[in-house]
Amino acid sequence: MENGIKIVKTSDPNVIEHILPFMEKLINKNHERYKLETFTKWLRSAISNPLVNVWIAVKQGNKFYANDTGISGYILSTITADIEVEYMNIVHLYSEEKHTAKKLLDASESWAKKHGISLSAGVTKRNPKAWEKKYGYKLISHNVMKEL
Repeated sequence: MENGIKIVKTSDPNVIEHILPFMEKLINKNHERYKLETFTKWLRSAISNPLVNVWIAVKQGNKFYANDTGISGYILSTITADIEVEYMNIVHLYSEEKHTAKKLLDASESWAKKHGISLSAGVTKRNPKAWEKKYGYKLISHNVMKEL
C-alpha cells in the first residue's frame, strides 16, 4: 500500500454498486452514447470473465469516498482482438486521487502482460496530450461515429 491507497483486483459483482457513482460521473462527462443501466448490466455479466479486468483503489478507514467504502477509483479493461492485433482495451479509468490513476493503469497493464498482451489502447474525449505525457500513450487516430 502506497500513500494509504491499495490497488486491488476484483471480480466480485458486489463492487459494482460501489463504483457506480464514478461510472455515472465518467459516463455523463465523456460518453453520452453509453447508458449507465445497460453498461451496468454488461459489467455484471462480464466481471467474472477472465478477459475482463477490474482494479479498484481502496483507502482503508476513509469514509470520504463513494458510498463510504473507501474506494477512490477504478479501472476497467478487457483483452480484445481485432483483425490486426490482440490488445488491452481501457474501457474506463477514473480516480478521485491525483496519482492513483497511474497506479490503476500500471496494475491493469501488468495484468495484460501476464496474458501475453503487449499493446494497450483506449479512447479519450479529453486531452489526449495528457495521456501521451502522463502515461506514455501515443495518439494514433480519431474515432468518428454517427447514429443509424
